[in-house]
Amino acid sequence: MRMNELTEEDFADLCRDARISAQIAGVESDRSAAARTFWISVGAAVFAGLAIFAVSIRFGLPVIGIILAITVAVIGLVFGRQQLFRVGAAIKVPVLERLAAMTGATFARRDFAPPAYRDAGPILFGRISDSSFEDLFQATDAPGRRCAFYEARLKRGAGRSTTLLFTGQVYALQRPRRGGGGIAILPETALPDFFNAPKGMERVTFDSDTAFESAFQVYALRPSDAQSFLSQGLRRTLVELRRIGRVSVYVGPEDVFVGIVGKDRFEPGSLFAKMSGRDRVRIMFDDVRNAVATLNRLRAALG
Repeated sequence: MRMNELTEEDFADLCRDARISAQIAGVESDRSAAARTFWISVGAAVFAGLAIFAVSIRFGLPVIGIILAITVAVIGLVFGRQQLFRVGAAIKVPVLERLAAMTGATFARRDFAPPAYRDAGPILFGRISDSSFEDLFQATDAPGRRCAFYEARLKRGAGRSTTLLFTGQVYALQRPRRGGGGIAILPETALPDFFNAPKGMERVTFDSDTAFESAFQVYALRPSDAQSFLSQGLRRTLVELRRIGRVSVYVGPEDVFVGIVGKDRFEPGSLFAKMSGRDRVRIMFDDVRNAVATLNRLRAALG
């Protein structure tokens, strides 16, 4: 199933929506007030922290003073940011919900089971200690096969030893394959310890396609399956998608997972910057339009 492509006429309709037009009219004043609250709360927290530290020095308790000062500063920062987050969510959620309806999809901001991730994540990225997912757009065709895209952020470790394994967009397509073994397609520069290849996976080469071979490493439980699955058109599509960001793919028995590294999308722009409500809607509209085009392009290449 294709998601509906978005047009400039859709953008005009989006801005005319009653919920969204109200946000367009009021978002800048709300943002400005929230930004003032942020700086006031941060400034007050820093002042209070310094005062606490000065008092703790006077009483000979510098360590306790440092701990309390940092705690107060963090509380002020979190409180201030929450005000900005509320303003962003107030315009983001109705815009993305409406865009999902326009594309023939459903939208979930958080708290969803990420399509195609369960099998693909550990194989492509190895040990994952922390993961977060948001902004799921998902459509289902008549036979019940789904296609989706969403944001993902995957980490390993904690504190100073934290490694960011992936941040960007995931495209998931349900494509059942009879008896097909797993196929992993990694960037050529992927670090070996991030790849947790199942026992028996073999490297598969495409010597006749130098552009693809120089861009990716392919591993498969059944090399012949990978050779037949990765058609010339699909290989060309993956090479072209590398212009967006590093691409990692896992093809399982039921689902295809395509992860493309990129910045945080589907957001209303920086809430510290002055910007018209219409421009904020435009940022989200363009992000969703580009994601839908990428998903449909992958669907066409997969057949």
